[in-house]
Amino acid sequence: MGRFVAGLSAFMLAAIAGAAQAEDFYAGKQVKLYLGNTGGYEAQARLIARHLPNHIPGKPTVVLQMMPGAGGLSSTNHVFNLAEKDGTAIGLFNRNNILTAVIGNPQARFKPEEFNWLGTPSDFTSDPYLFRSEEHTSELQSRF
Repeated sequence: MGRFVAGLSAFMLAAIAGAAQAEDFYAGKQVKLYLGNTGGYEAQARLIARHLPNHIPGKPTVVLQMMPGAGGLSSTNHVFNLAEKDGTAIGLFNRNNILTAVIGNPQARFKPEEFNWLGTPSDFTSDPYLFRSEEHTSELQSRF
């Protein structure tokens, strides 16, 4: 029983430390929400940008970054290849953009399997929210 309590205590302290670390990381930061499509996607992105800070430790500012071009493929390429890899870049992508890489479109310069899926803003399950991060992925994923 003593080992169980010690193990549980260590686990809880690690979880608290992880949340505190994420809060320290995001406090005062700006998270960019990249969008390559307009229309319904833009309405969703604006709504999410307004409310997402309330669900991220440290309540960072979320800024919508419009990147039209190639049916949204430009923003998908940007998030994968050029955007920050620290949890401060999120992309709202056209559901078909992910498939373009799978079917071998040479304009798709990203690997879908290397994105981290956060969630979807609709009940159409293939409208993905994706982001790429190295150290704060699990903290954000636990919020969705």
